[in-house]
Amino acid sequence: MCIILNSNEDLLFSGSSDQSIKVWKVDFNQNKLAFLYSLDKHSNIVVSLSLNQSEKQLVSCAYGQNQIIIWERREKDKFEFKYFVKQTIKNYGLKVKFIKENQFILIIGDIDKLYVFELKQGVYQEKQDKIIQLITNNEICDQFSFPIIYNKERNLILVRHKKYIYIIREIKDGNYKIEDSLNCDTYVIYGNITNNGQYLVYWDDKNQAYSTYELLNK
Repeated sequence: MCIILNSNEDLLFSGSSDQSIKVWKVDFNQNKLAFLYSLDKHSNIVVSLSLNQSEKQLVSCAYGQNQIIIWERREKDKFEFKYFVKQTIKNYGLKVKFIKENQFILIIGDIDKLYVFELKQGVYQEKQDKIIQLITNNEICDQFSFPIIYNKERNLILVRHKKYIYIIREIKDGNYKIEDSLNCDTYVIYGNITNNGQYLVYWDDKNQAYSTYELLNK
């Protein structure tokens, strides 16, 4: 359902419909992938994963209410369960992404908002004053496909929610603002950006084709 690679490109994390997160050792030189261990605390399908900047913490998101988990790197670089993140939102999570060392953003189910969580007194807590309102659409559901993308160098966050792709940037003190949005007129969208954050490429089921956009700094 979801997959991420660490910065050294030697550890791979995969979230699955069997409710587990698998950790793998990667060797690109020898073209080998070896299973290391499994993280098993979720009670539903794991749909999103993200490492913080130091890669000491992993946040995971699964279907169902209160299914956001923080995992911490311990001895021998092995990740272990730390705690479930408390939520006031009575809905299921779909996409999660660390933006800073101690801050991640979350897309919740069919709610047209983006939530910010920050570390306070040792636990991640919702920041009600930093919620971002997205375009309201109660007629369709969101999908977990097309994960949140963050490019630190360009202060660029790309969020696909329902029919829209949003360009979001930090303005100050961990607050964010929607800079632009693109209506794809369908919620079946899969995409990514280039490593330098200059181009967006996505496929959608309405056009049955790939579209490419250049992302400009205004």
